[in-house]
Amino acid sequence: MTTVTVRPTSDGALLECRIKPTTPTTHYDKVYETTPNDATDYVAGQSTASGVYRDSYGKGATGIPPTSTISAVRIYNRVYGPPANELSPYTQTLLRNAEGSLAYGPQLYADTWTTEYTEYTKSPFTGVDWTVDEIEGLQIGCVCQTIYESGIGYNTGACSTVWLEIDYTPPAPAVTPRGDGLTWIIA
Repeated sequence: MTTVTVRPTSDGALLECRIKPTTPTTHYDKVYETTPNDATDYVAGQSTASGVYRDSYGKGATGIPPTSTISAVRIYNRVYGPPANELSPYTQTLLRNAEGSLAYGPQLYADTWTTEYTEYTKSPFTGVDWTVDEIEGLQIGCVCQTIYESGIGYNTGACSTVWLEIDYTPPAPAVTPRGDGLTWIIA
């Protein structure tokens, strides 16, 4: 089995979160680092309205051979949700397929920077095994909730890093018999 990791390379179809810092105005560059820098740059829920805010990002090509068998897909987020008495905002992992359908991980409440992930052994969009084409068409992202508490104000979930890991088994090499009884193995 082989594992490949991909990170955001562009803004995706959903850009609902606010960004820090506010320049440049792209979102993906706030969450694409290999080593999380947490409060230095991140995306977060909006600071003026309660709600659930989603961001999705394009990613690089995986390089997985087309007839490989995908055994697991894991979407990772590095997140934080400041506590506000009993009310803390949640975060979630997010996948968006090429058709625009969304898959969400469980809600996480984290009052320190925490790495969360959701693992899918089957496609959450089809319920069957992943295909390489389906993986190549994915956008990866996060969900950040904003809640309002009287006397405290708006609290927002935040995400500082997003990445995707795919476990796969490459196809077996092609075997071609030669006329002299020997065999060529074409990898």
